[in-house]
Amino acid sequence: GLITMAEWDAERLAEYLTKSPVAVTTHSVVTKTALRRRLRQARRDRFVWTDQELDLEVNGLATPIKLDNEVIAVASLYGPSYRFSAEAQPNLASEFRDFVAMRVAALL
Repeated sequence: GLITMAEWDAERLAEYLTKSPVAVTTHSVVTKTALRRRLRQARRDRFVWTDQELDLEVNGLATPIKLDNEVIAVASLYGPSYRFSAEAQPNLASEFRDFVAMRVAALL
């Protein structure tokens, strides 16, 4: 998803954006401007929330797992939108990101 795309180089992203992404739900982010904005934020924050973008009533949170500055995996959480969101859990994303980074560092 978005957290992986945030790591793409400019050429790969430009190639992807030549096609029109398909909206899966009414909450899906599909405009080029909105996608670029989301990807900039994901690079800055090192996590991304999704708000019913893949399934109605389901939100997601993801953070990259990197080795030698390359994404090798993604850690993600999903839950019901009425209680699992950036608004309902304002510190969860940064805590999740930091926890995953700490656990990965301990393994290396």
